[in-house]
Amino acid sequence: MDSDDGRSWSDPRSRIEDRQRIGARIGVSAVISGLLLVAFREQFVAVWPLLWPPMEPYGQWSTLVLLHLLGIVALPAAVGSRIGDRLYDRYT
Repeated sequence: MDSDDGRSWSDPRSRIEDRQRIGARIGVSAVISGLLLVAFREQFVAVWPLLWPPMEPYGQWSTLVLLHLLGIVALPAAVGSRIGDRLYDRYT
């Protein structure tokens, strides 16, 4: 849609579709993260005492935290976004 001053506005239906697509991405990412937590729960439980409470040196502690966040949040989010888009396009 174009307004009188030349700006274009997005169609409200496309915003709803965008929300549904984002919901599919988040849902699939959460499922993948959950599966990883279940699959590697023994390793996660073994490392938990190293993660909390924070210990000295903080550089070592922050590296461990970032590695776990990368493995449990960032990578599943990337893969889940891709799979969520494919599933959304296929079933809608």
